Amino acid sequence: WPLEDSVQLRKTLRELLGDDFTRTSVYQWWEEHKEEVCPVNSSKLRWVIESILGLRTVSAVTPPKGKEKMLWGFLHARRMVVERFTFREDCDRVRVTATVEAPKTDEEIELQAASDELIAEMPQHELKLGEYFMPSSMNWLALFNSHLIGQSGADASRITKLLSAAKRWGPGPDGWHQNDETWTCVDQKNLLGKTTLEQGRVIWHHARKSH
Repeated sequence: WPLEDSVQLRKTLRELLGDDFTRTSVYQWWEEHKEEVCPVNSSKLRWVIESILGLRTVSAVTPPKGKEKMLWGFLHARRMVVERFTFREDCDRVRVTATVEAPKTDEEIELQAASDELIAEMPQHELKLGEYFMPSSMNWLALFNSHLIGQSGADASRITKLLSAAKRWGPGPDGWHQNDETWTCVDQKNLLGKTTLEQGRVIWHHARKSH
C-alpha cells in the first residue's frame, strides 16, 4: 500500500504544478514546503525520507537527481495485491519473486508506468549503494521488480524477516523519532555492530471496534 500522505501529496502537487509536474519541480517544491504538508512530528512519508537522507553517509553520496527519484518513487507507489510467491535456488541462497494483480484503473496504470520507468533507469552503482545502506528496502524492490533491475529476485531470508512479526518496538529517544513507534523495531546489535537478536518488522494491533 502507498503511504497515505504520499497519495494526498501527489494529488496536491498535480493541481499546483500542472504541466510542470516533474521530478525536479516536485522535489524543489518539497524542499520548500515539506514541513507545511508533511510535518516531521506526524508524517510517515517524512519519517521514511528523513530516516534515509538524514544519514550523513547517505546524503553525502546521493546526488540531487537521486533525491528527486526517491520522492518521485514514493509519490507513484500503487496498491498491490500479491497473487503468488515464486521461490528458486540461486547458488548459496534462496531467491523469491512476487507476482501481483495487474493494475485495473487508469490511475493505477499511470502509477505503474511511472514506477517502472523510474526503476528501470536505476544504474548499477545506485543499486549497490542501496544494497549497502538499505538492504531491506532493496530486497523489497527486488521482490516485485527483479525483471527491471536485472536480478534473480530478493533474498528469501530478508523477505521472511520483513513479513514476520516484531517482538519489540517503540519510539526513539529524541527528535522526530519520539513520535515514530516503529523506530526501535530493528535487530539488536552489540558494541561491535554484530547482530545479537533478529526480529521481524510487522507490528500487529488489535482491530479497533466501530462505535
